[in-house]
Amino acid sequence: MSLGGGPDPDAFTLDRVGRSTGGRRGATLERRDGDGWAIVGQYPDRATASRAMDQAIADGGAPADYWLGTPENRGTQRLLLIGSIVLAVIVAVSLWQIID
Repeated sequence: MSLGGGPDPDAFTLDRVGRSTGGRRGATLERRDGDGWAIVGQYPDRATASRAMDQAIADGGAPADYWLGTPENRGTQRLLLIGSIVLAVIVAVSLWQIID
């Protein structure tokens, strides 16, 4: 399912600094507002936000003007970072042993 081509996840923007869901899991429905994105609503989960986006599109909104945002899962990010570092160390040690 296309989510309407939301903001570039690699772009650093200051408009999200300090914005939080209060430490709870949830999803945010955002609508294109000129050059930025405006929050339409905050929902307890992605499924509820997805239904709200479907309703907004059914009411005449353009699919490209909506985007679902979810809070980042920092635990998963840390696990991937640590796994990548361990893998890099293993490869480096293996290459060192092959060279010697």
